[in-house]
Amino acid sequence: MKRELYIVGDIHGEYAMMKDILQYWKKEEQQLVLLGDLAERGPQSLECFLEGKRLVEEEGAIYIRGNHEKILFDWLEDPREAFDWYMRNGGGATITSLLGEEAFEVLSPEEMAQSIHKQYPDLLDFLKNRPLYFETETAICVHAAVDLSLDDWHETSIRDFIWQREPFHSTPNHLDKTIIFGHTVTSHLFKDDTRLTIWEKDGKIGIDTGAAYGGALTGLVWDDRAGRVAEIHQIRHQKKEEAKD
Repeated sequence: MKRELYIVGDIHGEYAMMKDILQYWKKEEQQLVLLGDLAERGPQSLECFLEGKRLVEEEGAIYIRGNHEKILFDWLEDPREAFDWYMRNGGGATITSLLGEEAFEVLSPEEMAQSIHKQYPDLLDFLKNRPLYFETETAICVHAAVDLSLDDWHETSIRDFIWQREPFHSTPNHLDKTIIFGHTVTSHLFKDDTRLTIWEKDGKIGIDTGAAYGGALTGLVWDDRAGRVAEIHQIRHQKKEEAKD
């Protein structure tokens, strides 16, 4: 096991930001951990999915399942009934990335789902089998939360691992490990839309700094032996930076 983890927050189709944040990853020294939600909202879900798959298969990365990996499959299983709900959750960007913009003009939701199954069987099989958490000597990496009311947090439900916000955020962490998570944008936790920093409280660290919403993508270096944050790297959203100029 490498001494350090390099943990990347929610990417949401922002492939350029993903590539930029990975430039800070020291692959010989750090275990790469992706906290899930590589797709939806941003323009390049497919590229993010394929890069995540490559990093797991070729570089030994850990790619944790997020709720947006799950809702893709929820839609694929019931493409007509779940279509509007999927669109409200950013699914249109993923379908466009997988099939092209013309898909919405010529295909029904059922035909879109069939095309995705046909064109991407290996990718779908990969995504379906992503782990729900990654545990080390001093840290628990998870997309959304663990159930701190349980005697054994490992028994957290799938839904809570990938969806829960409260009561996780407000419950003190009684475990002997720091919980590092994404899912909830940290500006919401701070109740301050201008803050793009990581959130730390009660043995929990939130690192979703809003890449999908014009914020930043965060890469956190965790010293697993010392049990502390060693470095923080961020890539600011290009559109937001341009707006400042």
